[in-house]
Parts: sequence; structure tokens; C-alpha cells
Amino acid sequence: MKIKEAIILLLLMNISIAFAAELTLEPEIINTKTEEEFTIDIILKNNESIFGIDFKLNKINGLNLLDHKFLNRTNNSMTNVAEQNEYMRFGILSSPNSTGISAGNKSIIRLKYKANNSIDGDLSFSNVFLSNKNGQAVSTTTKGSNITIVQPKASLSCIGDEGRKDETVTIKVYADIENSEAGGIDFYQNYDNKLRFITAEKTAATNNAILAINAQSGKIRIALAGVNITGITHILNLKYEITTSVYGDSDLEFTDITISDVDGELLSSSQNNDCSVTILGAINNPSGPSGSGGGGGSNAENNAQNQNTETPSSLMDSYSSLLDKGYPKESDGKNNEQVFYTQTEPEHKEEKTEKEEITEETNEKKTKNRSLPLALITLTALIGLAVVVVFELKK
Repeated sequence: MKIKEAIILLLLMNISIAFAAELTLEPEIINTKTEEEFTIDIILKNNESIFGIDFKLNKINGLNLLDHKFLNRTNNSMTNVAEQNEYMRFGILSSPNSTGISAGNKSIIRLKYKANNSIDGDLSFSNVFLSNKNGQAVSTTTKGSNITIVQPKASLSCIGDEGRKDETVTIKVYADIENSEAGGIDFYQNYDNKLRFITAEKTAATNNAILAINAQSGKIRIALAGVNITGITHILNLKYEITTSVYGDSDLEFTDITISDVDGELLSSSQNNDCSVTILGAINNPSGPSGSGGGGGSNAENNAQNQNTETPSSLMDSYSSLLDKGYPKESDGKNNEQVFYTQTEPEHKEEKTEKEEITEETNEKKTKNRSLPLALITLTALIGLAVVVVFELKK
């Protein structure tokens, strides 16, 4: 390349640089939360005065433009904003007799936005045209902005427990705070007549918070202030007493939940997870009541009553055995006499009677054996006497 040609190229490059401009969005990266307002400035960097500006700025679904303002650099210009389907179009026009937008590096427009849902998108320029005093196009570069909008969410959940009548169960309450930090929590928990509320206790995570409890019929209101928590956090232990022995579940329900951040702004409440208390049957009837019968109370209660009123089978067997042996069925009208007797003394008496019967039987045999010869002698004597009497009569 010849020296003359190189010099001409260098001059053209300088001219191009001299008349170049840049439009940028600041800040370049935006991270914020839904329902929070934020501003974006459009910065014009130019080396010479600009007399005409025309560009489009895209719309992002869920990102609402609340306000726009042309700043001091455009005071000598006519301005216009037009909303189109997918864009916002901005126009600035200065009279050739004015100074236009002087060289500089400052904002020309300020935009105020607010998002109502989560966003992750880019705000960028298109169809950009900048002109000088003569209406000639000025080479322009652009730089957009990345916008990330997160939605703070807050919800409550609980973990149930199980137990039997008159036992105390513990319900663990958790708060789930997303994309924010909770400063206050207020809610109701409804319960039925199978339970009786006892108290609410703070946990290690809420030990420094202020706790207020208002117990009402069938529900309790609990408020925590100054909790300063984020993420999933165990915030409370609720104590209930089981008041029934009827097997089944007693449901606990969250209502009227209000959760705010550390600045007092309300957080959007997402799906809350309720829980329940499982009421077990009596210890001797853990599977709960049977399906038959009705109106007679629980099996546990009936079994307990039967144990107190019915005679055990082992005692009935003993009683039947005593009746078979001739013991009286009643106590001869004396209330203080026992119905049931021990078996030791009667058995002992029966053994003595059997021995006596054996002795008597033996003695009878001996007596019979001794009296037989005597009977023969007596009979022989009588026969002899009769013979003598007959003989004397014949004489």
C-alpha cells in the first residue's frame, strides 16, 4: 500500500470515529423482584451534536412501562413516544438553528418499569437512526440490558403427629420463603373438637422474634414479628391435646396467611400444605373401631367396661367346678360372705372321709368273719334242743 493511500484511509477512519455515536441502556444487568419498581437510563455517547434520534425498544411480556421522561439534554428538542404492538418507539428532533444534543456521555431518557411476574429477558434497541445537523446518518452502536425478575414466594406447611386420647401431640410449622427475606408472619390454624389447643412454642430459628397467640373457638391466630428468615425454616411447634378415643384423622388448616418482607411489603403467598393428627385407637384395639353396631361408643370404651363388669372365664370355670362339688350358689343372704371358696379345705375333708369309709368297710368284713362260727354253733344248739323236745313228747 502506498503512503498516500494509507494517509487517506487514516483520515476516513478519523472522520468515521469523529461522527460515531453510541446508545446504551444502564444498568446493563438488572436483578430485582416482582412488584418492585426500577429505572433504566438511555445513555447517549456522542462526539458531535446530534439533531435527530429515532429508535425502537422492544417490549418484554410481564414488564410494564410505568413512566418515561426526557432529560435535560433534550430540552431544545421535540420529543415523541409511540406504543406499537411489540415495541415502544422514541423520537427526538432538534431544529437546525439549535445546538441540538451537544456532545457528551449522559442520559437522554429515563424509563420506569415494574414487573408482575418472573422475567429473564433482554431489553434492546432496533431500527436505530441518528443524524447530524445536515440530516445525514451517524454511525451508531447500541448496547441493551439483561433483566432478571424473580418472584418472591412465601408459604406455610406443617408436619402432623399421632397419638391417643389425653395425649399431647406436636405439630411442626415451617415457612418457605423464596427470593426474599421474611420479616413478619401472621396466620390462623383451624382445628376441630377432636383436639384442644395448648400452646405455641418458638424454635431456634425464631427465638428472637416476637410471638403473639390468640386462641379462639376452633382456631388460633399466631403472629411472629422480626423473624428475618429465608428458605425453608422450622418456625413453630404447636401443642394439641387429643380429646377423643375415636379412631381417625383430625385435620389442621391454614387460613388468612399474611407474610411480609423485612421492609413490610407483602409477599405473594403460594400453595400452603396443611396436615392432620392421626388419632389411634385404644392400646388393646389399635386398628380402630369395627364397622358393626352403632351408638354404643368405641370398642376401646366397651372393652374397658366389659373388663370391669364381666366375670373372667377362668373364674367361671372355677365357680362351676365348685358348684359341681356341692358348694352353695349363694351366700345364705349374708353380703359379707364370699361367693367363691378355695379348693384346698374341701379336698382335704374329702380325703379324710374316704379313709374313714375304707376303715369302716374293713371292720365290717372282720366282724362278719368273726360272727359266722358263732351263728353255726347257735343254730346247732337250737336243732339239738328241738330233737330233745320231740323225743320227750313221744314218751
